Amino acid sequence: MPEYYKNTICLSYGELTAGDPKAGDVEKAPVMTVVIYRHLYNRNQVTVLRRGCYGTPTLIEYRSLPLRFKERVCAKYGDPERSLLKCDLRNMAVKDLKAEAFHQGYSFDGRGFDRLTPEAVMALYDRRTMAWRSRNGSTREVWPVISRELNAVQAEFGCRLPENAVSLRRKVALYREQGYASLISKKHGNANGRKVKSREQDALLTELIGYGGNLNFERIAEMYNTVASRMNWPAVTAATVSNHAQKKACTHPGRHGAKEYFNSRAMQVKRSGPTCPLYFWTSDGWDTELLYAEKKTNRDGHSVTTYHHRPNVVLLLDPFNNYIIGYAIGTNESAALIRQVYRNAMEHVRELFGGYYKPWQIQTDNYQKKNLKPFYEACTQYYTPAAVGNAKVIEPFFHRWNDECFRLFRNSSGIRGEIPKVPAAERGLH
Repeated sequence: MPEYYKNTICLSYGELTAGDPKAGDVEKAPVMTVVIYRHLYNRNQVTVLRRGCYGTPTLIEYRSLPLRFKERVCAKYGDPERSLLKCDLRNMAVKDLKAEAFHQGYSFDGRGFDRLTPEAVMALYDRRTMAWRSRNGSTREVWPVISRELNAVQAEFGCRLPENAVSLRRKVALYREQGYASLISKKHGNANGRKVKSREQDALLTELIGYGGNLNFERIAEMYNTVASRMNWPAVTAATVSNHAQKKACTHPGRHGAKEYFNSRAMQVKRSGPTCPLYFWTSDGWDTELLYAEKKTNRDGHSVTTYHHRPNVVLLLDPFNNYIIGYAIGTNESAALIRQVYRNAMEHVRELFGGYYKPWQIQTDNYQKKNLKPFYEACTQYYTPAAVGNAKVIEPFFHRWNDECFRLFRNSSGIRGEIPKVPAAERGLH
């Protein structure tokens, strides 16, 4: 198809010579044969604006062609001057992945902006300007024409460009200067309504939030507003202080302590689950959410029944498929109960694989660490006690196991109703 090159309408060498010279149909026959083209070129009767090379076709100026060949071009391709003047925005709109990724962060619905960006408007303006200049026309009417065409398709593309021609011209000029950011409103995220804007305001509020006395947000807002009234700053509320505290991770240790900081904020290394059985085991004790009755004789010789007793379960879990490889049940967690769990696990491994096999790595908490560390090291190749409280994957397993299984039982602590009276002697506890 005809195109612009150096503000001039051009046709490629292939568009002029492609076709069957013997064809009677105008659309199938070439505009001129190769022999005629060479004859015109040698006599300087056509103007070549760009020489051809590998991957780049030769471009010939349309207006330099003799009249009879111009008529053939119009019969085969249509009038190039009119066709280039009718550039449809629908055909010029392309998907810009960089623009989409940039704008998705500024869209409340996550949809971002559609593909009809100022890029298409700028391309249309350049083409229209060159077309009007080639016809010795005035370019002052280009923007009103483009604005009317844009308004006709804005609803179709969900475009948010200005509808007025003058405003559209300013927006495109700003887009050429600032790029994607020029399309984002300065009011996005309610930045104009922020109460904490300056560095001094931010520093004061951050200092109050991180104070070791762990003041509540209402008291922090009251103290901040005392200073703000003298500095002519806007007053803040407890909700503003809460939002600021969530954004300032540096205040977390001062409010909640170093341990809570490492447990919740400083965990940056993300692990993946084991890919095979026996690669990684983890164990922990858990007071189950199942309530049992227990009958005892008090000092006066009276029989007293209590209903709040929860047995302790120590599990050894293989996170490869959340398989309970060993377990033991007792009244409370102890070193003897933990040793019983690992013995139960080794016997179960022999039942599964026909022999005793040690896991590659074991992770536990720090319960009786000095007493049990030699035992743990004898059971595995690598023993890694958990550095923080929520580092063990068995913790969420307990929570999920309780929700999916134990809450179905009548003696679950999460179900209202009469708790069955099960004597402690009948629980099989050791």
